[in-house]
Amino acid sequence: MKSPITLLLACLLEIALTENVTYHVWNNPIPEKVAGVPGQVFSVPKGSTFGDVMNVAAEQNPTDYRYTYIQYDFGRLFTGIGGVSQDPGNNRYWVLFKLSEEPKAENPPGNKNLTEYGADGTFVENNDIFLFWLTNGSHSSKV
Repeated sequence: MKSPITLLLACLLEIALTENVTYHVWNNPIPEKVAGVPGQVFSVPKGSTFGDVMNVAAEQNPTDYRYTYIQYDFGRLFTGIGGVSQDPGNNRYWVLFKLSEEPKAENPPGNKNLTEYGADGTFVENNDIFLFWLTNGSHSSKV
């Protein structure tokens, strides 16, 4: 049996070596009609990318977070999340946003919140908040 001090140190070490990241999915371009899942917090090792968060999320909650993608040299282009696919014919694509607070339908994120490098090139930090939104861009045009 481990001593309480050993258990405490193990917990503190785990906290120091992980990042807790909130991941939201909005599956409708009109924020008020979003039927996505509320954000969930996922833990990943320090040095992880948001792509790693997506892998953990899909493993822990495949119904809401499983994804499809096309692999390119620069990384993955996500074509479906939670069973909802992009719709190029209607100009609807999955777009990744990094936010400073929880997303709100009445104040959707704008272009200033777009990630610069996509899921596989965006490194996460503790308490980061991300939103993958199936949007046509008409609601995400704030600067």
